[in-house]
Amino acid sequence: MVLCSCGSATEITTSWTAANPGRRFYCCTKQGVNCGFVAWVDPPMCNRAVAIIPGLLRSMNKLELEATRSRDKANTSVLDFMLSISCIQENWLVKIGFNESG
Repeated sequence: MVLCSCGSATEITTSWTAANPGRRFYCCTKQGVNCGFVAWVDPPMCNRAVAIIPGLLRSMNKLELEATRSRDKANTSVLDFMLSISCIQENWLVKIGFNESG
């Protein structure tokens, strides 16, 4: 177990900074104290990885957003369809003289 300089336990956290994207580090767990970074878990990344990872993350986030919007649009279309069917059914019942009271 890695301890912070304040004596508290640490937890592994992931850095998403431009210089260290996806690199894990030990971070102090003590609440209310901002000891922050303690030590790296992972070795330094090569320059190529540092250059590529942020772009990949942006692409992934964009695709996830597009997928969410597509799902929302599809759900709206289904609801619109169901409302249309309900209106058609109601109009049909009125035309044939159906009365719920008998």
